[in-house]
Amino acid sequence: KITGKINGVFNEGPVSFSADGREVIFTRTNTKRAKDGNRKLGLYHADYDSVKKEWGNIQSLSINNTEYNVVHPSLSKDGNTLYFVSDMPGGEGETDIYKSSKADNVWGAPVSLGNKVNTVGREMFPFLANDSLLYFSTDTRVGLGGLDIYSAVLINNEWTNVTNPGTPLNSMADDFGYVSHENGLQGYIASDRAGGKGSDDIYRFIKTDNTSRLVIA
Repeated sequence: KITGKINGVFNEGPVSFSADGREVIFTRTNTKRAKDGNRKLGLYHADYDSVKKEWGNIQSLSINNTEYNVVHPSLSKDGNTLYFVSDMPGGEGETDIYKSSKADNVWGAPVSLGNKVNTVGREMFPFLANDSLLYFSTDTRVGLGGLDIYSAVLINNEWTNVTNPGTPLNSMADDFGYVSHENGLQGYIASDRAGGKGSDDIYRFIKTDNTSRLVIA
């Protein structure tokens, strides 16, 4: 459990740290209820205080809205672009991936990644591996089963070439939460595939000679 006031009385979820490790954007349950009576999820920012050695200065991001969910952050290396998931009105499906750009320390209006990435189903857990390679999970494309991990490439400022990397990253179960080191040769995924220790388990992947193998973390 990290120090400071990030962990509150409700749920805190997926996080994304800045490259220098001094800022974090994390998912949190909003305190205010939506019109439907439920509390939606939003994204919040915190700074690390090196003197107090704790996280503080927690702020709700301007892209939040108490009427819908804004979740699953992934920051670019320079900290100026944020990829996230939302079920906001006007999307392609149940949940879509959006991006927001920061200027003068203010996050701009969300921009959908478009229908080459987003589908009528659920796109979730984006991870920006580098400035031109994005991983995410979806349950709608023809894959191996459940949520599958896909990659997309940025070409001429458009995310395209959506590709399923196949096994062993994907299985007949739900596979999601892809993160990797900068070299892309090792990283982690979450999965509820057979042979694990619980409902969802964390697996580590190691890539060699254009092949990958998984070991439970």
